Amino acid sequence: MSPYHFARVFRELTGTPPHRYLLNRRLTIAAERLRDGESVTETCFAVGFQSLSHFIHSFRRTFGTSPSRFLSAAANTTSS
Repeated sequence: MSPYHFARVFRELTGTPPHRYLLNRRLTIAAERLRDGESVTETCFAVGFQSLSHFIHSFRRTFGTSPSRFLSAAANTTSS
């Protein structure tokens, strides 16, 4: 199966292209790790991002807040 055909079939089955699916999956796992108290830098590299700035930009675009603010908010809700 060619990469183009795979991408087309994947999008038909899931409703999203493979790259976007992988990015969203990584960001969802990152949010879970941040809720568990892991640092932003550790989370970034643990979920497969190669660049901290790209991770922060993608996280902010998806969740509407920076990873550090998300981490702070998660820490405040667990300590209350």
